[in-house]
Amino acid sequence: MQTRVSGRELLRDVVVMEGIVKVYPGGTVALRGVDFSLRYGEIHCLLGENGAGKTTLMKILAGSLRPDLGRVVVKGEEVRFRSPADAAKLGIGMVHQHFSLIPSFTVAENIVLGYPEEGVRQKLKLDIEVLAEEIRRFSEDVGLPVNPNALTRELPAGMKQRVEILRLLYRRADVLILDEPTSILTPLEVGELFKALRKLKAQGKTIVLVTHKPREALAIADRITVLRRGRVAARIEDPGEIDESGLAELIVGERVATSVSKVGNLARGVRRPALTVKDLYVLDDRGVEAVKGLDLELYEGEILGVAGVVGNGQRELVEAILGLRRPVKGRITLLGVEVTGKPVGEVISLGLAYIPEERLLRGVSTELSVAENLVVKQYGKEPFCRRYLINVKLIKEFARGAVREYNIVAPDINSPVKFLSGGNIQRLIIARELSLNPRVVIAEQPTAGLDVKATNFVHEKLIELRNRGVAVLLISADLDEILKLSDRIAVISGGRIVKVYDCVEAIDLRELSEYMLGIRR
Repeated sequence: MQTRVSGRELLRDVVVMEGIVKVYPGGTVALRGVDFSLRYGEIHCLLGENGAGKTTLMKILAGSLRPDLGRVVVKGEEVRFRSPADAAKLGIGMVHQHFSLIPSFTVAENIVLGYPEEGVRQKLKLDIEVLAEEIRRFSEDVGLPVNPNALTRELPAGMKQRVEILRLLYRRADVLILDEPTSILTPLEVGELFKALRKLKAQGKTIVLVTHKPREALAIADRITVLRRGRVAARIEDPGEIDESGLAELIVGERVATSVSKVGNLARGVRRPALTVKDLYVLDDRGVEAVKGLDLELYEGEILGVAGVVGNGQRELVEAILGLRRPVKGRITLLGVEVTGKPVGEVISLGLAYIPEERLLRGVSTELSVAENLVVKQYGKEPFCRRYLINVKLIKEFARGAVREYNIVAPDINSPVKFLSGGNIQRLIIARELSLNPRVVIAEQPTAGLDVKATNFVHEKLIELRNRGVAVLLISADLDEILKLSDRIAVISGGRIVKVYDCVEAIDLRELSEYMLGIRR
């Protein structure tokens, strides 16, 4: 439904959102009267903590959600979107953080399937070679060249994202919303993306970049809006007037450290291996080799960062070390004990802690309480259990102490974990794992989806472990995180370690990106 807005409207604004309120079932208030605008031909970055309301606001603009109060004006007309199709008709489209492409389809087929229904039927009648050539020319014209005949499942993350953007552009979208577009890209891919976005801007497109990285926002934004707890906390008309730490402070409402303090690298002096992987071969769920002759050595008192594009064997490597997946060949030694193919409990008992990527599936039981999740690995052991009797009082004392020490925000220690935010669930997992006094920690995507404050907390804890002599294997798709925390970096590509950097400070980011993408071997 559209109605023309009478009177004064800002002609330079393609979108005006006024007084937007959104309350989810259950009473959670996501947006509390937000005003937001987009100008023709700008790149506008939207930042905020987890739960600040960024994605909710953009879903309303993209037609996926309806506001409870407020109005949306697009190109001078007030609109009430009933679906994303309504928004698409006015040239608004959103690329979500998780891709929605069909893996078995070609690039051209995925792009065409984004066309209106009638257009799809017409396009599919074309000769496939004619269609592919049309997509090739189109992608080159907009500055995002692709191979239209490539199968989507074979593309790296950066190219898949390019296909998602092309799908919107093919539908003639002129307002593009990109949700965390750089979260799994290499620096080389980020550079290519930003170059393409600037070209689209020059063509008159309006782009919203939802991101949690202040540095990237400052690198590309014409304007920045910061949301905090469902309200606009700041509008920055000239990003050149603020630095990274100042922007981070606006996001969380308090000063946040942008660096971490490390003592000298203990591993360089002693060089005692905590984890050794030799000639490891592991199959994935399809029975295909995901890890292919991988060698890796992790030393006490260091953080070894494993850098790589998602899907290059990282998950299978971690599962093989933990005992969750049996290797086909090779040897894994943990703290001097061979653990190849050993049960999970036996591996953990040697002093291994695990911070999983899938925190809701592997990190916690959402129906159990905060207290129960904190002691789940020690439930049947002393001091929490003696002669088969559970000491409930001691468990509650331990849980209250952990909640205080790790700043876990929860209604109560008896509340189910499902009511906690992602950042607080991660704090709970770290509190539990560190309470075991581990000698080796595997941290798998430890800050994925976390805001600046929660991310900084996780980083400080990992450095604290490393400074105490614990060996930390850090597996992350966030290269900024890898570079910030690691003493050494091992690059994984095609299931193998293809390069090890012993001096992080001297790394050439372009070279590193090329190793990650398999361009260099």
